[in-house]
Amino acid sequence: MKNHKKDFIKAMAVLSEVYDKSLSKRGILIYYKLLEKYPWDRVKAALETILRTSPFFPKPSEIISLVEQNTYSEQVEDEEIISSWKMLLSLIRKHGSYSNPFEQELKELSPEQKKRLSEVVEIMGGWKCCCVWEEKDYPRIFNTFSRIYKTVIRAERRKQNLPVPAESALTPQQEE
Repeated sequence: MKNHKKDFIKAMAVLSEVYDKSLSKRGILIYYKLLEKYPWDRVKAALETILRTSPFFPKPSEIISLVEQNTYSEQVEDEEIISSWKMLLSLIRKHGSYSNPFEQELKELSPEQKKRLSEVVEIMGGWKCCCVWEEKDYPRIFNTFSRIYKTVIRAERRKQNLPVPAESALTPQQEE
């Protein structure tokens, strides 16, 4: 977060305004020193969550807890995405374009993972389209796959009313 000190100060100003709490320069510096070791995007996401969910001005420990919780959640998400990508490539090799494995029982996948993977495959053009990918394009295709998979997970969370990163209320809009 070291390159985002000004952004952090602006974000704290937003929090101060919303919660009607004034912070001294020293107070802001204390928050900054406690949070500077974390990536700015994670701190920003934690502050946005607090703005959406908490009726109280946050203590540093509450922000740190959310930052670390989000980090764990993203790691689990990333592990599932990688696992699903490997499974998709395995299914392509095993079934080819002639038989869509999502129309069959897949013991290799949990029902939730099967549903997500099936939805991602459909968004990416369907089973037959995925089967004609060339190996040299896998890195680029994986990036697209990963973004779509994350979008599918976030859509599920919205349906379940779980926390989802929102448009940033902490990013100051330019005034006209």
